[in-house]
This record gives sequence, C-alpha cells and structure tokens, in this order.
Amino acid sequence: MRSWCRAILWKFSTDMKNNSRNINGQAMAENLLLIPLLIIVIMMLFWFARMVITRQQLLSAARLGTDLILYSGLNQDQIRQEIRDYLCGNDVEGRKLDSSKFSDDKIIINNRSYGKITTFSANAYKIPNYDTSTVDIYYDLNVPPLVNVWGKWFGGSWGKQSFRIRAHSEVIAGTGCNGDSYQ
Repeated sequence: MRSWCRAILWKFSTDMKNNSRNINGQAMAENLLLIPLLIIVIMMLFWFARMVITRQQLLSAARLGTDLILYSGLNQDQIRQEIRDYLCGNDVEGRKLDSSKFSDDKIIINNRSYGKITTFSANAYKIPNYDTSTVDIYYDLNVPPLVNVWGKWFGGSWGKQSFRIRAHSEVIAGTGCNGDSYQ
C-alpha cells in the first residue's frame, strides 16, 4: 500500500513540475507580447494629453485675442504679435509652442468694428449685426515616430505627419467690439 501511495505522489509531483515549467514559459511569452502594447498605449495617452494641453493653450490665446479686440485699440498685426508672445515668448513659463508654426495665415483675426450703439442713436432700434469679431488659431502638432511606424505597417489614415489643432473665439457682445475704442 505504501508503494502505491508513493507512486501516486511521485507521479503528481513530476506532473506539477512539468506544468509549472509550461505555465512559466507561457507567462513569459504573454508578457513579451503584452509589454510592447502597453508601452504603445502609455505613449499614446501621453501624446493625447499633449494634444489636449496644446488645444487649451490655443483656446486661451484666442480668448486673449478677442479680449484685445474688445478692450484695446490694437490693430490686427499688433494683436497677432501679442498672441505669438503669449504662446511662444521669452516670458512664457512652462510649455512653449514652436514660433515658426505661427505664420500670418495660422492666426486669423476678423476685426469687425462698429460704432457705439446708444439709445439715442439712429440705429439703436435696428436688428443687431451678428458678424462678430473672431480669432482663429491653427497649430500643426507633429505625430510621434511610433505612430508613423504604425501607419506604415497598417496603412490607411495613420500615415499623417501632423495633426492640425484649431482654436476659435469670438466676441459675444453683438456689436463686434467696444464702441469707445473704434469709431
């Protein structure tokens, strides 16, 4: 009886040793496949966060531009330069954007100035003009090399070199600008 128990225990222990080797080898193969995918996902999360931060910077700059239209007497070129300084100037703490990507066609300012409307003016009872002053900013964010490699493997729309991020802001005042600054 004792030999029969020993035989069963010996058989069970050798099966467990062989299975543990197979399980360890399988786990190592799974990890070798999974770790690069996890790294790609983490890198894509960081890149997406960078896109969101860039868009927020552009929105803040567009709002600055509309505030300058509304409250200052600056012309379009001066406002464009203020926006560039806000995004790429030497005083910027934190993330600076590439100033070479902000040509005049990437910062579009529509400054529609109208006279001041008062209750005594002749046009006070007319329908307000809804062509408001606007600021549009475009920025091309380069795609990381890993995404370009992915696009070469799988093709399709992944082969882009950059994504265009757009920010838009407009003066909600209805008249387009402050009547005291513009006549």
